[in-house]
Amino acid sequence: MKILKIRVKNLNSLLMDRVIDFTQSPFLETGLFAIVGDTGAGKSTILDAITLGLYGKVHRNKDVKEVLSYGATECLAEVEFEVKNERYLAHWDIYRARNKVDGNIQGPNRQI
Repeated sequence: MKILKIRVKNLNSLLMDRVIDFTQSPFLETGLFAIVGDTGAGKSTILDAITLGLYGKVHRNKDVKEVLSYGATECLAEVEFEVKNERYLAHWDIYRARNKVDGNIQGPNRQI
């Protein structure tokens, strides 16, 4: 399996909609890279996005409903990957009822 793209929205410390595209520069030109940054910058959240998208679970002992960023009403994780020249998109999301911060958490919803 080769991960091609990761999309994260309002997951832990990564607010807003963010995409990491491994098919574009600078990832395309490198065979090896490191995930580095300050404490709380979102390094572990990138791993959370991969495991949520693929397996619907967080890699550390945490309830999946706890990954929603504070003050957000929805979050998602998507992983686009390739196996034997076939492309797949694994999608995971949760949201708050009525799109309100105090709404009950709905989901999770998963799709491949």
